Amino acid sequence: MAQMPILTSLNYVDGLCLPFDYVTDTIRPPTELRGDHEAAQELALSFNLEENHLEKLALHGYTDGRDPQTFCSLVLSFTSITEKNPPRIDFPPFLNAILNNNNVEIDKRSMSLIDITSMCISDEGYFIDFNILFLEWTKTTNHSNTKWFLAVYIAARTSVDKLYREIKLTKLNDLSCTRDIIEKCLGDCGDTEPVATGLTVSLLCPLSEIRLETPTRSRICEHVRCFDLKSFLQLNRRNQQWRCPICSKTAQPDDLVVDSYFTDIIDGTDCRTDKIHIKRDGSWYPVHRPTKHLVDSVVID
Repeated sequence: MAQMPILTSLNYVDGLCLPFDYVTDTIRPPTELRGDHEAAQELALSFNLEENHLEKLALHGYTDGRDPQTFCSLVLSFTSITEKNPPRIDFPPFLNAILNNNNVEIDKRSMSLIDITSMCISDEGYFIDFNILFLEWTKTTNHSNTKWFLAVYIAARTSVDKLYREIKLTKLNDLSCTRDIIEKCLGDCGDTEPVATGLTVSLLCPLSEIRLETPTRSRICEHVRCFDLKSFLQLNRRNQQWRCPICSKTAQPDDLVVDSYFTDIIDGTDCRTDKIHIKRDGSWYPVHRPTKHLVDSVVID
């Protein structure tokens, strides 16, 4: 299998992959949140906004030159790192943050950067040059090998469509890759044990429950069924879990591949076909829904 190209739109900052955020400026570099186990921790820190930062933040619709739909925001980044895992967006237990005397709303389920732009604007409508952030958290024994970091960036938000277009154009796999997965799912041919002669696969996305438009899976997935690329990206822009909805394996943006075998099937069938049967040799045929026959009722006087 030929090696897939690396997505050029992915942004890595301080080892963290940010598919939908392009960091233009580092306001405060990563600071480790140190502390004793099973004890409440407190930390007060500050960051300054320079004139060039204010110019970017003041221009709604500011673009980083990559995408006309991007605009800059001031964002707070909480990340964790362990010996086995690279940096990822994560939050310390029992985290509470106060910025410029205002509580920072933290949705730990979102797994994304926190937009704090509006919290750095005064009541008069001007950006605050000197900003003070106060943190409270608890480091538990369950996370004894985990290190947490805080950083402040200016980031240009990019669109789902931009990443969607790049993956669709550059990450199309070879037909033989899907055929290999089919053979593996059907089992090896042998003389001693019976093997399956085919399998039935849904053409509906497990996320949107509508027919696939761009059938996709992770390159490490071992199942035949695909999910829809745009639906997957839209979901992960909100929560950024990056897990396959079928097998729950990691499905990072750089690992995604558009399945050419199922792309041909989608292009070659009408919208009413939502299921196919695949034979061992790779050929397939649509599975039609059973037709309901209506029987005229007879009225007897």
